[in-house]
Amino acid sequence: MTDMHYIYGLADGNTVTARQLYAERYPGRHLPSGKTFACIHQRLLGTGAFQKRVSDFGRSPEVRTCALEKRVRRTVD
Repeated sequence: MTDMHYIYGLADGNTVTARQLYAERYPGRHLPSGKTFACIHQRLLGTGAFQKRVSDFGRSPEVRTCALEKRVRRTVD
């Protein structure tokens, strides 16, 4: 994940550019979606860690997503 976050930074937060750079740098690896780059960055900003908290394991992916977090933040604001 640190590789992906580094490349996302090189791309100045542009997910399309991040995917291109990642594909060039790691041609044999699975190419993550642009959303994956953005979610990793948001998780690092929000929790200070790349990994999900232990309490998050076992939950379905629909419970906590970047889109859900954005909706919650908009509602709170």
